Order: sequence, then structure tokens, then C-alpha cells
Amino acid sequence: MRPSQHHTTPYVHLTAGGRTLVGSPGQLLPVCAHRCTEADLQTGAIVLENRRFRDVRVDDVLLLSAGASPFALAPVSAVDVFMARGAYNPYIRSHRRRGAPAVAPAPWRT
Repeated sequence: MRPSQHHTTPYVHLTAGGRTLVGSPGQLLPVCAHRCTEADLQTGAIVLENRRFRDVRVDDVLLLSAGASPFALAPVSAVDVFMARGAYNPYIRSHRRRGAPAVAPAPWRT
């Protein structure tokens, strides 16, 4: 069944380090679990764990980067859920191989 054009989906908006990350509730995001200081970041000792967007909370620490800038640790300052149309596509294009579908479900679909 095809959703109507008015179908909405929940998206989790995480604010950290002055940036907003948007993902589906079940999408995975690396969150700092242990040794989450700047000194640990510089020595490569931080420990990350994958968490679903829906499980990230205020004060959890994310490892952020913007292009060529260095990585930075930032605590989550806000978690919001908004209903929206469109942006998330649960399908990815696969490479055309003999017998492979042109479109396949994305492995992170929730």
C-alpha cells in the first residue's frame, strides 16, 4: 500500500555543539560511552557505542565533525521529535547486478 502524500513520519532532532542532527527513531548514531573527555579524544581513548536516535538523551556526548574540521565532543542539549513528510527514504539504490533489484530496502530502516 502506498502512503498518501499527507503521510507523516516521526523524526528525532538532536541538538549538540550548536548543530542539529536529524534521524529516524531507529537509525543508529555513535554516542560516547566511556572516557569522554577532550584529553581522551586527543589520545584516541574514547569509547563509542551505537545507539538508536530514539534512545539518545540530553547530556549524552556525541563526536561531531564538519568536513575538514577536527573532531569535537559535544553534549546533547536538546532532543525533540517532529512529524514531517518526505525527507527520509527507507530505500537505497543498489548497484545493478544480474539478478539484483534496482531498489533494495536500506539496512537501517525502522
